[in-house]
Amino acid sequence: MPITPEQWWEKLVAFGELNGLVVTAKPFDPHALAGPEARRSLPLYYEAGRWPAADNVGYFLNSDVEPIAITTEPSPSDELADLQTLTRLLRLTIHVPPNPRASLLHPGWRPFLVIARPSFGRVRWLQEQLD
Repeated sequence: MPITPEQWWEKLVAFGELNGLVVTAKPFDPHALAGPEARRSLPLYYEAGRWPAADNVGYFLNSDVEPIAITTEPSPSDELADLQTLTRLLRLTIHVPPNPRASLLHPGWRPFLVIARPSFGRVRWLQEQLD
């Protein structure tokens, strides 16, 4: 059963705090996470600001207030392969919690993916994402 948007935001804040990040309402796309070389060598992969598997997206900044990670809770689709291609081309990593259907908004139904710079390191998961 989905939770309210307010409850979802609270969970994003908790996820960010657990990982030393700040959640922001200002959106950015995976290109913002890539280094300048990756951005220059790759044409925009998406149209109209939409990138593959972008659904219920959370945006996170590091302590220097730079984009460091994006979370997405996509519905099952063929776009997951496109997202993997995009992150590989941009030299980003995708992290998946131990519970592959650990969506914060749709627990047990949708995946929860963290797209991050390689320097992000280890992702710490909320307890509900471990079960």
